Amino acid sequence: MTPERPNPAPRFSSFPLLLGVLLIACSSPPPAPAASAPTVTSVSPDLGLVSGGTAVTVTGSNFEPGMSVRFGAALSGSVTVISSTTLTAISPASSTGPVDITVTGAAGSSSTTINDTFHFLTFGHDALPGADKDLGGVTNGPDGNLWFTERSGSSGDMIGRITPAGRVTEFALPLPSGPFGITSGPDGNLWFTEAAAHKIGRISPAGDLSEFDLPTADADPYLITSGQDGNVWFTEHASNKIGRITPAGRVTGFSLAAKGRPSSIVSGPDGNLWFTEYGTSKIGRITKTGSITEFPTPAANSGPSFIVNGPDGNLWFTEAAGNKIGRITPAGSIAEFSIPTARSNPQGITSGIDGQLWFTELGSNKLGRVTLAGDVTEFDLPATDTLSGFIISGPDGNLRFTEDGGKIGVLKR
Repeated sequence: MTPERPNPAPRFSSFPLLLGVLLIACSSPPPAPAASAPTVTSVSPDLGLVSGGTAVTVTGSNFEPGMSVRFGAALSGSVTVISSTTLTAISPASSTGPVDITVTGAAGSSSTTINDTFHFLTFGHDALPGADKDLGGVTNGPDGNLWFTERSGSSGDMIGRITPAGRVTEFALPLPSGPFGITSGPDGNLWFTEAAAHKIGRISPAGDLSEFDLPTADADPYLITSGQDGNVWFTEHASNKIGRITPAGRVTGFSLAAKGRPSSIVSGPDGNLWFTEYGTSKIGRITKTGSITEFPTPAANSGPSFIVNGPDGNLWFTEAAGNKIGRITPAGSIAEFSIPTARSNPQGITSGIDGQLWFTELGSNKLGRVTLAGDVTEFDLPATDTLSGFIISGPDGNLRFTEDGGKIGVLKR
């Protein structure tokens, strides 16, 4: 008899259990990637006053709410994160000099690069002897000093010289002369206009003076520049002419087609002379042989005032009545950029060491900067200072500008 076989123990498959584990594992979310530290790729504007208060837009990556921003060691008291790539920060009060802008979050701080540099600026000035001086033009001299004109002071009309250390020397002129514009000439001397005497003056770095009469009575010579032809060129504001004077003193005048009241003049990148016509709102170009072409500004009654060469191969000018900064190419194409402050009355303009254009605002007592892209930033002068119009990049790279009351102002980086 065959014995009965016992029932086998039930067998359970492990497959359903493994499948459940796999399903649970697959349904779990993947671990979050580690957060990345922020980066900074640009800051705009890249400069502001040591007193703080400049709104700076910072672009980069990995920005998030709650981040802090430092300007060097100083912490910004106001940060607004707009997106993961853009934030704004108000510059704190700090000391003069370039600093790195650093953005810090939970994942760390941005690394410093050349793209995050911010410059703190400070105002100062050199006071000239006497308290009632009316300063006109200012220029870099061939001797490494700044030269300027003084009108109607109690001590009379003068040409002034100031060293980078602030030492002032003055040279008296015959009265009345009314010196206004001044430039370094191609002959190593300083040349200037005498609006009251209707003459062109020349002074050597040692102070030797010569004067040359203009053929036109009541010409009102205004601003002056050195030409690439070895001569000196100037505007005759009242007689509506462009003048040329040789180093020997021979004068030639070129009449404009309309009463343009020419103001500022500069030797352009194309070898021609470029000038502003305040009365007819035009930019003029005159060749070395006297051929004149005029270009109207887009805005009527803009009152173009001062003009200067830009670092981009174009010419830049102020529109005193139009409240704009203009740019004209050597081919005559004009673009205009509005100034945020209404009725700012922009006047003098110069190319700065930072590769941008700087200008004075007489109506608002500010200095302005316009980038080559047309972005405008403004800086308030101290309450005790008052602009008188001219500005230039000095031999030390700092901006120098004239002020009422006989002062040469400076904006230091």
